[in-house]
Amino acid sequence: MASSYPGGLDSFVAKIDDITTVAAADVNDLQDAVVAIETELGTDPGSSILPVGTVMIFSQASPPTGWTQTADNDQVLRVVSGSGGGTGGSVSIDGGSITSGTAALSVAQLAAHAHASGSTLAFTPSGSGTNVRLADGGGVDGETVGSGSTHSHSGTYNIKFRNVITATRD
Repeated sequence: MASSYPGGLDSFVAKIDDITTVAAADVNDLQDAVVAIETELGTDPGSSILPVGTVMIFSQASPPTGWTQTADNDQVLRVVSGSGGGTGGSVSIDGGSITSGTAALSVAQLAAHAHASGSTLAFTPSGSGTNVRLADGGGVDGETVGSGSTHSHSGTYNIKFRNVITATRD
């Protein structure tokens, strides 16, 4: 019988020594199955499964035989629902310091607060956005708060990671 592979799987009946007669057709069926598998896979079975140029991630010190490690270093992986293979960003993931960009806050973005010095009392009337200062002489002096200067935040991070390498199939 001709092999069903690769369109289907062949089935064979187990043979038992001294009980089952093995005919030439039994051996020929096995040979047909092996030839069908070899024909499907060719002389380089890896290329039919993973074509040359395929990039994969390995969690080991070096790539397996037939793969060349790429020059990717200090990058994180981003899962996307669109097309893969792209890169971006400029911040290295080295477990060190990070500084945000700078920004200037408007008066409306500042938290409610008061400025007191000596005997001067300051308060912000509800919803006015302007401080009113009562000085020693009892006079009222309008004061706008906020310098308009920029600020930034810095800190450290320690992202848990696993070292992996990427390699391209030769």
